[in-house]
Amino acid sequence: MDKFIEALLDLLPFSAWFQHWGFSEDTSDGLAVVVIALLVWLSAWGIKRLYVRWENSRAARDLKPQFDYPSVQQATGIFIPTQYQNASPARQDEPGFTHKYVATQPLIPFFIKTAFDEKVDSERFYLILADSGMGKTTFMINLYIQYHSFFNLHRNHKMRLFRFSHPDTLKEIKAIKTEDAKNTILLLDALDEDPNIVSKDPDVSDEEAFNKRVDEIIEASRNFCEVVITCRTQYFPGQEDDPYELKFKRSDGKGFYMLTNCAS
Repeated sequence: MDKFIEALLDLLPFSAWFQHWGFSEDTSDGLAVVVIALLVWLSAWGIKRLYVRWENSRAARDLKPQFDYPSVQQATGIFIPTQYQNASPARQDEPGFTHKYVATQPLIPFFIKTAFDEKVDSERFYLILADSGMGKTTFMINLYIQYHSFFNLHRNHKMRLFRFSHPDTLKEIKAIKTEDAKNTILLLDALDEDPNIVSKDPDVSDEEAFNKRVDEIIEASRNFCEVVITCRTQYFPGQEDDPYELKFKRSDGKGFYMLTNCAS
């Protein structure tokens, strides 16, 4: 190690500069080491910043027209890692509920290392429930970017991110070929913003319209290897009855769809 430091000092003129300014040889060598360490740190920080900007720019290109570059930059600028738990946080202080165990874990590592690995977790459909403004869209963008990161060694599939508020989302999902869908993770953001979950027909209730739309979404996404959907909690008022699974009633009345529940 001493020889390595000596070689660095010989290559870089910092020690000679400090000696020229009147410092002793030992002090100059020490200050030179500090300067070199600072330059290495600044270089690493600068490279990391450039890499993050490059990743954001690449993600923005991939996510158009669903998300633009400012949206991606804002979502990644100040991101507090999302936690999830097996029950709604709103019920933790209710009488009769406080004694129940609530598991809390980081959400992105769970998906990348566990949920997206069929050898570890066989579930395919996941529903992330959170109140308005809790960062569901921010989470989805960061999940997309971190999954595509050069440093992610668990990336075995393609990934597509859509938002339900975009008018052509379902059409674009259906346009993906079956053979491609089988190797693609599908991220669907903001089910509550889908204009078709609310009835526009006075003879059709909102519940019927919602169930029909869910039928269409499940049918369009059934060939994908993994599907993650985000939605506001209030659209599933009974989700606390089973903290691990959610039942979607089929619009034809023939049973239910079962989705893994992740409350954040």
